[in-house]
Amino acid sequence: LSDYKKAQNIIDEQQNRLEQVSNNVYNLLTKQSSLLTSINDWKQTQISGKNEYTKLLQKYNEIKFERMKLQQILQEKVNECNLKIDEENSLNKKQYNKNNELSAVNLEIKVFEQMSKECNKLIERYNDFVKVNNENIKKLDKHILRKWSNFEKIWYEWNEKDIMAFIKYKMNWFNLNLLPTIDLNQIEKNMQKQQINGDSLRTIDKNDLFSMGFTNYQLRCQIFEYIRILRTKYPPPIIIQSNGTASRKEKEITDDADDKNKNKDK
Repeated sequence: LSDYKKAQNIIDEQQNRLEQVSNNVYNLLTKQSSLLTSINDWKQTQISGKNEYTKLLQKYNEIKFERMKLQQILQEKVNECNLKIDEENSLNKKQYNKNNELSAVNLEIKVFEQMSKECNKLIERYNDFVKVNNENIKKLDKHILRKWSNFEKIWYEWNEKDIMAFIKYKMNWFNLNLLPTIDLNQIEKNMQKQQINGDSLRTIDKNDLFSMGFTNYQLRCQIFEYIRILRTKYPPPIIIQSNGTASRKEKEITDDADDKNKNKDK
């Protein structure tokens, strides 16, 4: 009886399980039908999605091709733009340098304009200086001529240095290096030795000049002519002789007397 009860319990349990299985199978069949319907719907959706994907892929490829084409064009434009940028930078550098150069030129112009103004002022001052200097030179020339005239007026009071100064002035012998053949220092010593002074000029002749050292005939004639003009221009004071007569103690020289020395020169 115990075993029967156990068996009966097992049978009941198994029947309950069969009922549950039946219910589960029914439920599964119901759900399977729903799943099949869903699968069919998903398959339709998949087919529609594939068609849409195909269209999207085709459109994507078209857009991609257009993008690549535009990208290529864009790259070409970028390269062109880079070239233009390099050209722009180069031109900007050149214009910057040129602008600096022009600024420097403008600065130089201002400096030179200022220098020009200063130069003009300096020129005006120099012109004023030249004008004043010329006036002073004229005054100095007049003063020198007056002094020289006063000096010539008392020629009869000269010493040998005064006579030599007169000869140098008249002959324009201020640079002794230009007179290699004439030793004026020696001539002056000869004049001192011969005691030639202003009083001697009253009666001096070309022969006397020869004995002093003026051996060149042409120079001797020139010097004598200057002395003759001096005596004529400023006659010496009249000397009262012991017999009561007046005399200037001058004498004339004949050309014959000087021709002897002229022949000596030759």
